[in-house]
Amino acid sequence: MPVINITSSVEERFAPDLCEVTMAIKGTKDSRANCVDEYNHRAERLQSALEKAGVAKDLVSTGEFTVSANMIQLYEKDDGYYYRSTQRPEGYVYHGSMVARLPVDADLFSALWAAVVPADPELAIDVDFCLDDVATARSTLLAKAVATGREQAETLATAAGCALGPVQEVTFGRSPHFSVPTALTYPGRARGSALMACGSAPGQAPSFSPEPIKVTCDVHLTWELEQA
Repeated sequence: MPVINITSSVEERFAPDLCEVTMAIKGTKDSRANCVDEYNHRAERLQSALEKAGVAKDLVSTGEFTVSANMIQLYEKDDGYYYRSTQRPEGYVYHGSMVARLPVDADLFSALWAAVVPADPELAIDVDFCLDDVATARSTLLAKAVATGREQAETLATAAGCALGPVQEVTFGRSPHFSVPTALTYPGRARGSALMACGSAPGQAPSFSPEPIKVTCDVHLTWELEQA
């Protein structure tokens, strides 16, 4: 039985509905215990500032936390013309983060920014826009890809003097590809065009205008061809 194979590629842009704000907490102390104590104190201060800004507690989570020896690189000259590199520990360094997942709301984002920057001026803040409702985007794209593939298959079948028979096979990737714009690292250096830094006042939030998120999807379809 002759068949016709079609690869249908579709693309659509969706408005982001989620603003993900990652607040990196980093520092150095003379012991592991003091690293943990300082991190906990800074995290509690941030959580309190977020709650006062109107960010619900269930919208905030903590990321990975690590603490390790802070290794200092040293160079010593040997008997000749070369230097020898050695390392020695000098205190400890810790890395942790808190993540707030907000609706795309300029007022709420401004309130968050105005609260957390004064609460911890040493924070590194990254802002990303993404899709919270991934399932709807996936369903929309898959249905569109199959419909587009059928139109192409019917055109080819007619041109070949045949009729399109039943579908034999449909395959697609595990998930569509998302091209997500990212935005800003505090204080005031933007990446891409999702956020635009404005001013340098510590509590002044950057204005943002999120780009649509491009979603692409490929579906591979096989139909039987029947005599017209």
